Amino acid sequence: MALFSPNVASGRGMTFDVLRQTPDLQGLAVYDSEDLPVGSVFGVLTEAPTGLVRFLDIEIDHAARHVVVPVGHARILEKFGKPRVQLRAATLDDLEVVPSYEQQNLWEDSEYRNNVVGAFGRLFRGDRYYAHPAYDHSGLYAGDHPIVRTAAESSASTGVSRLSQHPELKIADGYPDVRGWRVDAAEGEPAGIVTDLLVDPDALAVRYLVVSRADQTNTLIPIGYVELDEAQRCVSINGVTAEDIEALPAWDGTVLTRADEDLIRQMLDTALDARNPFYRVEFQGAR
Repeated sequence: MALFSPNVASGRGMTFDVLRQTPDLQGLAVYDSEDLPVGSVFGVLTEAPTGLVRFLDIEIDHAARHVVVPVGHARILEKFGKPRVQLRAATLDDLEVVPSYEQQNLWEDSEYRNNVVGAFGRLFRGDRYYAHPAYDHSGLYAGDHPIVRTAAESSASTGVSRLSQHPELKIADGYPDVRGWRVDAAEGEPAGIVTDLLVDPDALAVRYLVVSRADQTNTLIPIGYVELDEAQRCVSINGVTAEDIEALPAWDGTVLTRADEDLIRQMLDTALDARNPFYRVEFQGAR
């Protein structure tokens, strides 16, 4: 079930008002990533210019503190016939490192906002790393298995690797094959062509687009940053300019390291923070 719409306001250089507190979802039970109860929703914080929900305000059980959770780090599930909020990576212990929320906090303060987002981002390590919203998407390849296995034998390639290296895998019925599609940056700027997909064969999931830029070098875009336009056979990246994509590190097609992945996300998020931090995937609704 989608938590909130992934739509974001258009335009660059947008300014922000203080986030507004509303009682929406108040009282909804909150469970951590290990399915243990941690508290309840006290309310939500919405962005004044757009009305979009950006954070959940969580009241922790048996503690005199609140924390806020970016919407992309939580989802609403129905269990035993009742809706509840499920945290995607955080445990109750993890929430101890999240800065406490007080209503007088100024959300124009990028240091406080980044401390909150960074605290949640650091939870996606090891086996949980690909639970990060940057590698999940509410519209494109969002199902449990958008890649399917067509043969019992798997190729020698392991880890995150090109779909074209896996003859035993194919894109599942009902999902578009975006290879060959145009990539547009903010405001329709042409930024390249999708030449391949990086997939996780074990999870049967898409992780990155391989994008060929105008200079004929390849770079990688995490799937969570991408919007889909099937009518135009185009994928777009909200808030990121063609210049930003040109600045991303070139990928030589060999092993993708964790350092490479961290650098890609850092560069994209830095570019987004300079225009509109709420374009970041942490603030898009999780499925």
